[in-house]
Amino acid sequence: MGEQDAAFIKNLPDISKIRFGVPGKRVRISKPFYLSKTEITYAQYDYSVEIRRREGQSIDSPETWTGGRGKQPVVFVNWFDAAAYADWLGKLTNNQCRLPTEAEWEYAARAGTSTAYPWGDKIGVNNANCDGCGSPWDGKQAAPVGSFATNRFGLHDMPGNVFEWTCSNWHDLFDGSEQQCNDDATDNTDRVLRGGSWYDLPDDMRASGRFNDPPGDRYFDIGFRVLCLSPIE
Repeated sequence: MGEQDAAFIKNLPDISKIRFGVPGKRVRISKPFYLSKTEITYAQYDYSVEIRRREGQSIDSPETWTGGRGKQPVVFVNWFDAAAYADWLGKLTNNQCRLPTEAEWEYAARAGTSTAYPWGDKIGVNNANCDGCGSPWDGKQAAPVGSFATNRFGLHDMPGNVFEWTCSNWHDLFDGSEQQCNDDATDNTDRVLRGGSWYDLPDDMRASGRFNDPPGDRYFDIGFRVLCLSPIE
């Protein structure tokens, strides 16, 4: 994992190399998993809020952003919100669900490729939503989920649209943390964000692009998707 393009790496300032996983490393994904086909939508999240409130939990609905709710990717959810949703979904479906690790996320985003994006090394036109992707939503707002073609694993919007929380702690260099999940709801260590967003430039959407944020932060361009393992026996 990490940046694969030697020419791109050569032109990176040293200070920027940590943002693209340089130096990279080889990792092994030891267990198969399912990953949400799209980013979690407002409709999906709002349904969970309604159910959990009926169960007596006190949960706030996330703020609405440009584009409304429904099929828009849910934003203004912090890491704790996203992790709680994944836990709730797992119990609802009798699966072991959580946020993906950083390594699992990149594996799913690459979908067997080594290029910058699932479709190749050039950003092209209207392949995704970013500030410079040539889509109707560029630099304005998130697109409804599933507005662009899937990658080879059948996943929409791995590059762009909204950033996605992972469960891995941030470290400047790959040190094994990228394959580990920190599910401690009391730990305020920065978590890794992946994928870039409609607000960011094409380079930030590269499969290697990585960012960090405190788990309590909520922003207009950060959402998530859920990973589930085999059913609980």
